[in-house]
Amino acid sequence: MRSVPGIILLALLLVVSSAAAQTLDGTYTFASGDTFQYVEAWKLREADDLVILSPPFGTIFMQDAAKLDYLGIDPEASLIVILREYHDVLADVSTTVNRRQRTALDIGGREALLYRYEEKDGKDGAVIVVRFTDGRAGVVDILGATLTDAHLEAALALAATFDSAAGQPASLQLSAQAVACTVRTNQANTVSVRVGPGMNRPAYAFLPTGAAFNVLGRADADDGSRWWKLDKQAVAPGKAANEAWVAQADVTAAGNCEAILAALPPPVIPLAAPSVTNPAAEIVPQDGAWRVSFRQAYGSCQGTAAVSMSLNLRSQTLTVSAQPGTAITISGDTLARIASNTYTGTASVIVDGQPVTMQFALRVVSPTQMEGDASFTLDDGQCSVTVGVAMFR
Repeated sequence: MRSVPGIILLALLLVVSSAAAQTLDGTYTFASGDTFQYVEAWKLREADDLVILSPPFGTIFMQDAAKLDYLGIDPEASLIVILREYHDVLADVSTTVNRRQRTALDIGGREALLYRYEEKDGKDGAVIVVRFTDGRAGVVDILGATLTDAHLEAALALAATFDSAAGQPASLQLSAQAVACTVRTNQANTVSVRVGPGMNRPAYAFLPTGAAFNVLGRADADDGSRWWKLDKQAVAPGKAANEAWVAQADVTAAGNCEAILAALPPPVIPLAAPSVTNPAAEIVPQDGAWRVSFRQAYGSCQGTAAVSMSLNLRSQTLTVSAQPGTAITISGDTLARIASNTYTGTASVIVDGQPVTMQFALRVVSPTQMEGDASFTLDDGQCSVTVGVAMFR
């Protein structure tokens, strides 16, 4: 196969980008917020945690920063390191991957790396590793019977649109509407604070007396009762729960509470640890360094509805140690076992260079994998965010 020098690729990219942009009529956004444009006629599908495009010349696998993280590849590493580690993944999958060419590129002011390879069965392959504007990276992996210059042009035009979501904030800030609604009680040890809206949700604390608490959202239970979502850190700091909800009938509300919009109810997570009837089913996480990545986020601010959002929560490495059947420790913070293979508690992660305390609820899937969610507040407690979490050893 004729090789394509880097300078020619750059020239091709400059020529075809504007033309290709007219045919890139579809947009796809990952749960991580990373996004790209593609030709809708290529047919996009999702399978096995992959986003797959089917152009006439073969197959394109789009892998966002979260997917690289899942593969154990640091998306913030240098492009050559990402490429080498991704090559190891390819070699493992394809048995034999023969290197052909590696070329450094500049895509719209962002660094990129093109790598040509050949699979054992003779198929042509090409990997484009492109740096995102937020410092992470993604991979465009092309595979076909024979990849021509025109095929690479199309792939490069697609890679030029692959980036973190446009307009996402560099820091964790949400805009809260100026809707004042507070609730309070004067009855000590009377108003139950529950993990979600409804009497069927576990209670884990009583609402403190004498203080007014800002309402972040509302929800109606199955029995028609109205419930208010409060700032959990303000109401019950240190308690093993993700959110704080109180019944409207139990509190005195003040302000423009009718303007408070619906909040997304959290999933039901038991707070009381049942007895272990099958100890063999308990999974013990391996001790050592774990990579944590954040997925789909949901948030609501005072007076706003719950919305799906993309936040720049970068993946990072945390140290995990286990006390089988009792707790796990994440970088010095303890999460208590509340059920079989389920742990909750607060732990600190670094966001924009600053430690942020999050309430974690994690389920151990295997000795090297955990998943769940984390909750935290922003804007002095006016906004509450819940984000999916995946951890891998």
